[in-house]
Amino acid sequence: MLEDIKKIADRITDVVKNDKYGKEIKPDYLREAMFDYPSRGGKRLRPALFFWCCKMCGGEELAGLEKCAAALEVWHNWTLVHDDIIDGDVMRRNAPTTHIALAETAGKKFTDTDAEKYGRDMALLCGDLQQGWAVDLLIRGGEEAKLAPSLILKMVRRMELRANVELISGEALDVELAEREIDDITVCDVMHMIDLKTGALFRCACELGAMAALGYDKGREFEKISDFALYLGRAFQLQDDVLGTFGEEKKLGKDIGSDLRERKPTVLLLKTLEMGDDISLEIIRNVLGRDDLSKADIEAARNAMVRSGAYDFVKAETERCFASALDALKYFPMNSGRCNLESLIEYLYSREK
Repeated sequence: MLEDIKKIADRITDVVKNDKYGKEIKPDYLREAMFDYPSRGGKRLRPALFFWCCKMCGGEELAGLEKCAAALEVWHNWTLVHDDIIDGDVMRRNAPTTHIALAETAGKKFTDTDAEKYGRDMALLCGDLQQGWAVDLLIRGGEEAKLAPSLILKMVRRMELRANVELISGEALDVELAEREIDDITVCDVMHMIDLKTGALFRCACELGAMAALGYDKGREFEKISDFALYLGRAFQLQDDVLGTFGEEKKLGKDIGSDLRERKPTVLLLKTLEMGDDISLEIIRNVLGRDDLSKADIEAARNAMVRSGAYDFVKAETERCFASALDALKYFPMNSGRCNLESLIEYLYSREK
């Protein structure tokens, strides 16, 4: 599986780095920013899900499908650009986030300019361009793969529904939850947000792969594929939230403890507040929302999460979701696609970044 995903990652990187979309975009640094995140690499999970679900449903390696898979990666990256602006993150994959890099560009080019505002404004435009690029890649890829025009249209509609309406709704809920009082937020609220913000694009990748293979978008196959992707998305995000506090910054490629600084209502945090003793609660409430967290503060929060039982709860829930994703795959015949998806579950379960 790891060898296959590396091959997929290399193919996707080649597509995005050499694609001619938007060569007329000005200024030049905006066009360069549009290519930045997709060219940095990353896990390339969504393209892999696309290819493996396509194979699991009997699909072939058709010319053009790389562009369809790359469309999902580009779409994912524009959401990261906007998400980094909303969260105020300064680092992504061990490099400056788009709005920070563009602010630095502004500081070098202009004198009397609010560089931070300029960077945010241009990054918003960068994300808008990436969304258009993703749709264009999907259409061009479908045409090169000689998929029926009606099927290509259905695939675009599916991406607009899953990866636009649902994902952005999930992002909006995430922003809203951050403004509400922690004690008024339930685990169900957060899980619903996860199903939209993270799960929607996972489902989109899996469903588009199946559509490319089968030529239609209804039936038991799609129910099972959607179930698989839903549970995989839940497990992935729960695990991501754990890594956001318990991971290693160098491996993760972003700030550790940012969820605590932002007072982000993760399941891990909510269960700590629900299950913790007085000492744990005092520690957690002392660190929430603080910009000046030290390593000692983060370590104290980690200990409180473990002592309360919240850490073990989230790890168990993550394992249950991975098991449910694995169970959904049993509907399909064993082939290389299903084998890789099952191996992916095992790999993600033990990931450190």
